[in-house]
Amino acid sequence: MSRRNPLFALLASQDGIGMVSAMLALSLLAVFALAAAHLAVDERRGAFNEFVRSGAFLSADSGGEAAVNWLLVRSKPVPIVDFASKRVTASATQTLHGTQRYDFDIRFMQTRPRAGYDLSHMDYIYGVDSRGQASRQGSSNIALVVHKLGRAGHQGF
Repeated sequence: MSRRNPLFALLASQDGIGMVSAMLALSLLAVFALAAAHLAVDERRGAFNEFVRSGAFLSADSGGEAAVNWLLVRSKPVPIVDFASKRVTASATQTLHGTQRYDFDIRFMQTRPRAGYDLSHMDYIYGVDSRGQASRQGSSNIALVVHKLGRAGHQGF
């Protein structure tokens, strides 16, 4: 009598191989579906963060533009309100659109003669720090240096 190996007999019969193959294929598809869902959530979160970051940057940029405009429309030098920090002014917070807002501080830095002008014309140099916010999560800062030509002794210069 010949003796058969039970392992070879089990493999030769192939009972249930279809069920095992289907379960393996479904498990593999489930892993791919979970990976795709995770990627979609990460992409959405990244897009939201980029939206908030750009909103905060644009708010800070608007604050910088408002500060430059505030300085340039003045016909007289702006008086210093805090001599320790040479701060000229701080604006109230301005709300732009929804949760976007900005504020800025202006500080006097120095005066110096402007090249190409006589000594009666001075360059008044100011530093602007603008802060922008978008929602509770996004914030951005912009620092500017503003030069304004003024005539010494004219209208308070």
